[in-house]
Amino acid sequence: MKLSKPQSIAICLNAPTTKRAFEQKEELKSLEDRYTVEWDIRAERFSGLYPSFSQMINESVICTESEFMIFINPKSEVKPEEVDKIIEDLCSGYALSSTIAFGFWGTTKELFRKVGLFDERFLGGGAEDNDFMIRLKYADIGSSFEYQKDRYQNKGLQQISEYRIIAVSIFEEKWIIENNVCRRSSDYAFEKYLPTRIQQASRPDISASWFKWDESRVSNDGVWNDADELTLQDELVDFKWTAVNAKLSLDLQVDGYLVANLVSSPECKIILRLTTQIDWQEHEAVRGNIHAVLKPGVHGWKWKPNPNQYYSIRLAYDGKMIYASDFIKIPFQPINFTFKAKQHQI
Repeated sequence: MKLSKPQSIAICLNAPTTKRAFEQKEELKSLEDRYTVEWDIRAERFSGLYPSFSQMINESVICTESEFMIFINPKSEVKPEEVDKIIEDLCSGYALSSTIAFGFWGTTKELFRKVGLFDERFLGGGAEDNDFMIRLKYADIGSSFEYQKDRYQNKGLQQISEYRIIAVSIFEEKWIIENNVCRRSSDYAFEKYLPTRIQQASRPDISASWFKWDESRVSNDGVWNDADELTLQDELVDFKWTAVNAKLSLDLQVDGYLVANLVSSPECKIILRLTTQIDWQEHEAVRGNIHAVLKPGVHGWKWKPNPNQYYSIRLAYDGKMIYASDFIKIPFQPINFTFKAKQHQI
């Protein structure tokens, strides 16, 4: 069932500065000829740093009145006709439609009524996109997903948040993925839902129009593929706690490539972030950053660190930092550490 186009839409400009928000608003001004536009300018409400990308999105969902919503990241290049395309998708059976992944996308409040809001436990911005797509697959809801990377402006070095490693470590414990089989942790079984006033203003006509997951229209993108390749299991995973002894070493091969090795007993996933330190500040560089799941017996990336450069090491597990060290050089003397971990009971 095709929906009628909405008379009003909310355009949520996520830029932390009003300057960038007003630039994007001006680029999209002609939309006011076709819709009653509710401009949600995040910088006018809060120009500080949100603890998570999820919180910023959820705040816009709750603060706006319009059912149909467009979300725009400050780095995204936008065109009015692409907003029209997203709206057309949302009226044609797709519950979510994106042009630049979660940098330029749209949906309706009805989707959040059905699957819950973005997970604010993913601090710093990281993993919430994969998390949301897995939840859509569990709900068997179809989307139109595209990622035109060349239209997402990401230039040079940018300061990063240590919380990102926390986010990824939470994802690894929320979704227990083994051999492409996905189960959900009992510790993260619940999602945050809309306030009652919005939840009760349901739009069954919208949800009844949605395609199924396998009817989605998707370009080649890691976020979608990560979820699409999974086989989902409904049962929740319980745990028992145990002490873990671990050892990490960072060495260089003869050809200068990094060798990272982690041994833990019992086996346990740990998230590593290794970042450069420039002028005593932490930065994330396109080729100077490592972000990976380390498993016992698995080591090495095709990356050459600079032996004269200072680095920071962060290790996280289940939303907690378990080791941190700054101003280190590689090779790095092996370290031993202990922590409590969950053992999955499947």
